[in-house]
Amino acid sequence: MKVHPVNFAIAAGVAFAVIWLICSALVVALPTMADDTYRGMMHAGSDMPGMHITMSGFWIGLVGWALGAALTAGILAVSYNAMTGNKTAS
Repeated sequence: MKVHPVNFAIAAGVAFAVIWLICSALVVALPTMADDTYRGMMHAGSDMPGMHITMSGFWIGLVGWALGAALTAGILAVSYNAMTGNKTAS
């Protein structure tokens, strides 16, 4: 089975962008719960500073995560096709 690297990269980028939007909305809507959840996941103490989202941080995170996911997915798709003997799908 061939994996289309461009399609796979776009799908991963869009998926990560949607996840970033949902998580950012939750942090803005429920900051205390987001802080408590993050502290629990990172095994951090109560002395950890609280999270807040700025517009620049939101956009940098959105673009960064989406591009990072797309680039990684594209590389994985090309690698998969090479390792399975399939040429890159067009």
